[in-house]
Amino acid sequence: MRANELIWEYNPLHDLIKHLDLRSKFAAEIEDIGRTDVANITPRDLNRLARSVELVRAGMRDVFQDYRERARRSIERASRAGKETGRSWEVWADAESQAKKGDLWEAFSSLESAVSSVGRKAGETPEQLSRLVSEILDKASHNLIVLPATEKAFAEAIDAQKQGRNPMEALKKAVEASRREVRLTYPDISAEVEVAGEAVEGRPMDLVVHLRNDAKHDARKLRAFVFGDAEVRGMVEAELLKAGEGTSGRITVVPNRPGLLSLGISVKCKPLLTDEDVLYDSKFDMDVK
Repeated sequence: MRANELIWEYNPLHDLIKHLDLRSKFAAEIEDIGRTDVANITPRDLNRLARSVELVRAGMRDVFQDYRERARRSIERASRAGKETGRSWEVWADAESQAKKGDLWEAFSSLESAVSSVGRKAGETPEQLSRLVSEILDKASHNLIVLPATEKAFAEAIDAQKQGRNPMEALKKAVEASRREVRLTYPDISAEVEVAGEAVEGRPMDLVVHLRNDAKHDARKLRAFVFGDAEVRGMVEAELLKAGEGTSGRITVVPNRPGLLSLGISVKCKPLLTDEDVLYDSKFDMDVK
């Protein structure tokens, strides 16, 4: 019976909501699902139940992305502070795979573990390190990017292995070199916001968002969002923003109150050589009447 299937799908999500103390966020859906009489359900009630379960499912996916971003920032801060984050990045990446499979319990658990794993090294065998460096160099070659220090250290590791010596020292050197050189290929995104028209409380208006990549290398999967005391509709997207080029798009906002409104713009993109999200945040003010 469809109703039983929906309840079966909802129950673990409800348990996760309680575990994360998110009951107030999903109060309306929880109440709606809780009063459903599965044994005597009508077609109309079944549609309402399906809609409520879908809202919970979609809402928890959004919550996961928010938690995932928080974990990423926490791990990045630890990395910039000089702490070991190899194991944290491994577990953090696992969380996304688990979420895509629908296993949100495991996904949230992995995010918690990723943050608590700061200070622990990733698995380090010659095979793992060799594969890691080889993949980076392959991507660099495909994008016509040269990583000289990484190539040199990797060549030394291969030479050591051929001569029967332990390649670990050279491989670790190659990994460290790749991290430094890959970071130099990151995009450098700037954002400017142009207000199109007069800002009035409760009235939809457009913001023209101008994005520019001032780096020497391209940015992939670029997304720009506006957030703050306003209802926001839409985002600016670009699958590729080439080095030295720009793009523009419109985002509709409905200001929630009059006065000086401080809004934020968040730009997320991926560099050419890794799937790590790179985030840029800035703020702008808008005088609302």
